[in-house]
Amino acid sequence: MRKLFINVSLAFLAVLFVSCDDFERAKVYPTITVDHSSVTLFEGDVVQLTASPSNLSFSWKSNDETIATVDGNGLVTAIRQGSTSIECESGDMTFETEIYVTKKVALTDIVMKSDSLVELAIGATVTIPVDMIPSEANDVPATDFDWWSDDESVARVNSSGTVKGVGTGTTKIHYRKGSFTKYIIFEVQVTFPFVKGHPFILAKDSTTVIWFRDFDRGGMNVAFYDTGGGSGNTYRAQHGDPTSSMVTIEGGGNIGYLASSEWYIYSVSVKDAGTYKITINAASGSSGPQGNYHFEVDGVKATETKPIQGSGGWGSFINDDSFQITLPAGDHKLKFFADTGSHNPKHMTFTYISE
Repeated sequence: MRKLFINVSLAFLAVLFVSCDDFERAKVYPTITVDHSSVTLFEGDVVQLTASPSNLSFSWKSNDETIATVDGNGLVTAIRQGSTSIECESGDMTFETEIYVTKKVALTDIVMKSDSLVELAIGATVTIPVDMIPSEANDVPATDFDWWSDDESVARVNSSGTVKGVGTGTTKIHYRKGSFTKYIIFEVQVTFPFVKGHPFILAKDSTTVIWFRDFDRGGMNVAFYDTGGGSGNTYRAQHGDPTSSMVTIEGGGNIGYLASSEWYIYSVSVKDAGTYKITINAASGSSGPQGNYHFEVDGVKATETKPIQGSGGWGSFINDDSFQITLPAGDHKLKFFADTGSHNPKHMTFTYISE
């Protein structure tokens, strides 16, 4: 029995070894490769192609030498616009590299498509488009550009050219493409001067007239508050502010139907710190002092609350010198507040009195 068991085991192993060796083996064909399967070049550019394995010898040829040529070491020279292929051969092995040749169009300038001054509210965003001159310029790589802000506490910009207002102030937003750089000035404020970029200037060597209708841009509850008691106006919209149609601006340029708790903000730049007299030109339906008004500077009450002299007729505008205000130098937001509105105000004149 023991002899029989050994014989059977040996027979089994013999069958196993025979079956394990019974595989079809795929034939391996040698190949060559080149380090580029395609290359895009400008006219006149060169590129070195390298073939492998390195222990073989290779020959090179261009299928259209009017487009690109190649020397015996694989150095390709772009000749003119078009496409061709470079063949690398070793024995019966071949590898083709596609060559695309384009004309080089030099970038001569860049244009940021925006006004030179952009006013932006805190939290608001705006995207600045940029044009390449000429538009078909292709000599600067697509990745060779940059955006940055001089002061990121005022405004920040991302890689798409979208600028966001962060805090009040002024900064420059720059864009660079290749060797060309341009910038735009961004002014971030809560409200903006009615005439873009031009606050009212207060100085001791001149008087300044501010029309009540020329309050800041910024919209309802930001630059002004008005209950809309009149018939609206087109003056503001015609001058670039479509957000204040509820404010009645009458034919004489005055604000009409001024009601209690209404207010308007004005951007001022005080060149000379000191005390200024405010002369208000307004009309009312009755005579004698009436209504109550005050001024605020940067959100802080800066004058007493006082009435204004009545003119005795809505078509009769007179001056009242009731208010004086002390202003520090610099840029400020001046608010006119109607505690009790009884007038149609037209304009206010600021005259320097003393330091």
